[in-house]
Amino acid sequence: MSETMTPWGGPTQFFYSLTPDVIDQAMRAHGLRPLGRVMALNSLENRVYDVEVAPIEVPEGPFAPDAVVVKFYRPGRWNEATLREEHNFLAELNEYEIPVVSPLPKNGETLFKHEETGLLYTVFPKVRGRLKDELNKEESRQIGRLIARLHNIGNLNSFKARPTLNTNDWLLGNLSAVEAMEFIDPDLKKSFAFMVQQLHGLISP
Repeated sequence: MSETMTPWGGPTQFFYSLTPDVIDQAMRAHGLRPLGRVMALNSLENRVYDVEVAPIEVPEGPFAPDAVVVKFYRPGRWNEATLREEHNFLAELNEYEIPVVSPLPKNGETLFKHEETGLLYTVFPKVRGRLKDELNKEESRQIGRLIARLHNIGNLNSFKARPTLNTNDWLLGNLSAVEAMEFIDPDLKKSFAFMVQQLHGLISP
C-alpha cells in the first residue's frame, strides 16, 4: 500500500495527542474565540468537533458564526497536497452553485497544522440540515441530476494528488495488512482472504 494509505498504527498515533487544549489552540490560531463547549461528531477516519465560538470580527467576513466544525485529519492518510486539492474542488463546486460546505479561509489558506502535534486540520462553518426518511421519484431524479453535475464539474480539471481507487491498494493491500496481524484468528484470516479474492475477481474488470 502507498504511504498515504497506511491502515494501522505508525503515523496515525490514534490521535493520542488530540486533547481539548489542542482544539482550543487551533480555534484561536484561526482567529476564533472558543467558549468551552466542544462536542465530538461522528466520523469514520478523522476527528471532527462542533465548537461553540464567540461572534467576533474576522478578516474574511463581518462576523464569525456562533459555532464552527473543526476537522482534524488522520495522519498517514491523505497528504497536504491531496487535502488542498480537495478544498479547491469544494470551492469550485461552490462557484457552480453546488450546495457543498467549504472550509473557512484564514489569510487565504484553508489547511492548517498544529505545530506541537503535527496534526493537519481545517475549520468549516456549521451548516444545519436534515435527512429525509424517504425520497419521492422527483426528489430522486433531482439528486441524480445533482450527482451528475458534481461529476461533470470534477471532470473539468485533472486531479493529481487524490488517491486512485484500485483493487491493489483497497483490496489486496488491505488483505496483506490483515494477514500480518498476529492477534486475528487464522480461520478468520482464511475466510477473509477467500472473500477478498472473490471480490477482486468481480471488481477488477
